[in-house]
Amino acid sequence: MFKFGIKREGEKLVKVGQVKNMLSNRFYLGILKYAGEFYQGTHKTFISKKLFDEVQRQVEKIERPRQKGHNFAFAGLATCGECGAAITAEQHIKKYKNGTGQTFIYYRCTKKLKPCNQKYISEFETEIQLRKIISDCGLHEGWEPYFEKWISQAEEKDKLTAEVEEKHLDCQIQESEVKLNRLLDGYLDQVIEPGIYKQKKNELFDEKLKLEEKKSQISKTGTVWLEPMREFVNCALQAQKNRARKKIIAPI
Repeated sequence: MFKFGIKREGEKLVKVGQVKNMLSNRFYLGILKYAGEFYQGTHKTFISKKLFDEVQRQVEKIERPRQKGHNFAFAGLATCGECGAAITAEQHIKKYKNGTGQTFIYYRCTKKLKPCNQKYISEFETEIQLRKIISDCGLHEGWEPYFEKWISQAEEKDKLTAEVEEKHLDCQIQESEVKLNRLLDGYLDQVIEPGIYKQKKNELFDEKLKLEEKKSQISKTGTVWLEPMREFVNCALQAQKNRARKKIIAPI
């Protein structure tokens, strides 16, 4: 960060804690916090709620204690086909009399769900099985125009239905506002304690913000499934191309 000119006053380095505070500051969402309560600010919104939530998940991952281990290529990519348990990897080093050694990596079922008859297999065999699974999911290049046309038609249809979804979200947003007003009335009438009021208000405020963000996303891009579908089709096409490339390279 310092190399890119991000520094504190007096040419000092930005501390890790300060970076975390900046990444967790709701001010950039257009929200102000005062006396433990959230308020909608009038200043510019710098980032989306979706991006903010993703940043918080990444910050949590960084702060979470992690066990040091090996960086296996296929770890976490599959589960056992027989029992459904997770697949784990192990590294073994074979020592030779001349003082040298050779490293072997094996994958096996953890067998934590129920008894399983599957034995360990080498990393090479694991790669072959994964390549076959990927190629089975592949789409032929000739199908690409069909899927492009189908997705385009679906996109046009979704544009027509987006208005209905936006109206539904408007109703939910209004409902959240009604709940906030009722909560405030209960607090002013001294029916609700200050601590509970702040907690519930922040929860409802966050819920309302998510609904507004969802409405904004629909207005910009339509329904949320289209982009993942495009990515799936592209991945499936790429899988088929990789398979074809593998066949060409293999005889060389």
